[in-house]
Amino acid sequence: PEDDAYIFTQTDCANFIRDRIRDEVAKFGGGSLVAAISKLPINIMKKIEQRNKDLVTVRASDSALSGFAKLMKHKVRKDWNLGAIPVIADGGKDEGKIVATLSASDLRSLTQDEVPFLLRPVTDYLKYIYGKIPTPLSVSAETTFGEALNKILDNKVHRVWVADGKGSPTGVFALTDAIYQFTSEASKAQNGG
Repeated sequence: PEDDAYIFTQTDCANFIRDRIRDEVAKFGGGSLVAAISKLPINIMKKIEQRNKDLVTVRASDSALSGFAKLMKHKVRKDWNLGAIPVIADGGKDEGKIVATLSASDLRSLTQDEVPFLLRPVTDYLKYIYGKIPTPLSVSAETTFGEALNKILDNKVHRVWVADGKGSPTGVFALTDAIYQFTSEASKAQNGG
């Protein structure tokens, strides 16, 4: 029956990982593989480190259209699953800081009559779509896997930006990163590597 149908999402998988971390920490303390993975700082994760060398950004004053063009241009790269890019301030005291996130999903509700809004600055476009500019979430490179995963899930988002001490983006930690890291570390341990 249709009532039995269920779509297993990245968020479901990430919630499973978080539950597994909580269960094993409660059961074994810090001595389990899962607990060890949860304590890894995100800056040592190879796939994330490699991808973040080529971080793509858009300036707040750039048009939303140019931001989406960057997003689509880089989405097709094999080593980069780009679903969003950080919007950075390009003037004033906040220059270089993350001020918003531009995501492919920000196009969802756009109607034909609203297409001209794509020519406005990214921040104006986001303000028009959402009524305000959604606050971007960030963590430091030293944030642990478990802390970053909790921040994503607790805030019902798909990613957190990795920022330096000044608030400038240096990378991203997304649900896909959490799933990849957890499964690859568990697989290595299981295969003796």
